[in-house]
Amino acid sequence: THLRNQIETEKNSPAEIEFENKLLDSLLKETRFEVPKGVVERRLVALLENAAQSLYKQQVPKEVIEKELVSMSEKLRPEAEKQVRLSFLLDAIAKKEKLEAQEADFEVKYKELGIRHRQPSETVKKYYDEHTEAKESLGMQILNEKEIQLIKDNAQK
Repeated sequence: THLRNQIETEKNSPAEIEFENKLLDSLLKETRFEVPKGVVERRLVALLENAAQSLYKQQVPKEVIEKELVSMSEKLRPEAEKQVRLSFLLDAIAKKEKLEAQEADFEVKYKELGIRHRQPSETVKKYYDEHTEAKESLGMQILNEKEIQLIKDNAQK
């Protein structure tokens, strides 16, 4: 899942990832609410596109991919709804707790990315400054990490 992929950074151990997943699943079970069907449909389309792209990279014939997507559609629908519900829930937490991605958070990420990609953090920062969508995406990742950390901190109290 898109959100879980963001959460599962290299620094997290498998046990930590499992803890976070169980915590998020538990939170979703406790908070029932409806989500717009159109948003779920868009997320489902994105999941199907990712699946198709993955199959295409594995050189699966187009006809087989098309058949697979039909059957996958109903299998992926619950996951799409879950991802949308989680996104709405995390957004609500961020608003309530006034969480934001601060410049200092970006600087930490630039350093982490620089180390991971063996680039100076200034080069990484320059890239994100020049690519607005990439910086917005990084900001969303930072915010998601803050939201997850807040949930974990409150769960451990």
